[in-house]
Amino acid sequence: MKKLRLLFVAVLLSTISVQAQEWKTFTSEKGNYSIEYLGDISKEYISDSEKVRSYKVNISNVPMAYLISATKHNVNLEDNIDLLLDTSLNAFNEAIKGTIKETKELDRNGIKGVYALITMNDDTIKFEYYLYMKGMYQYQLVFYAETATYNQEEANLLIASFKMLE
Repeated sequence: MKKLRLLFVAVLLSTISVQAQEWKTFTSEKGNYSIEYLGDISKEYISDSEKVRSYKVNISNVPMAYLISATKHNVNLEDNIDLLLDTSLNAFNEAIKGTIKETKELDRNGIKGVYALITMNDDTIKFEYYLYMKGMYQYQLVFYAETATYNQEEANLLIASFKMLE
């Protein structure tokens, strides 16, 4: 009985000493978005071309990884939104040599988007791909990890926290 109490106290102390991760907020004022996340920002960068400027951030919370990107175009994207959503999704999938398992159209407070579940390497890597178009901005969110360790609850909380700013 004494050993059982000591084991209980040891387990209790170990759970108390483990710090719960705190959610942090990342805001990209130039990218016009914010998101809450766990883990650490591993890279934040801007890429430029003649027609677009992208504001990207990589977030790592092992085993999960996230890429959030806002690309500002020189034209309003909403005129060709269906074509652009389809083209962007297919270009991403082709770039990673993935297999699209599921797609669905999204509507986030009147902002049109697309979701795709994509796998690669014989389904051992899982990607969730979200794409929204609002005005001159294209927002791309990519969540990924090994399929066996993919944290769906964490991914759901991140996408729920994502905000396209005015």
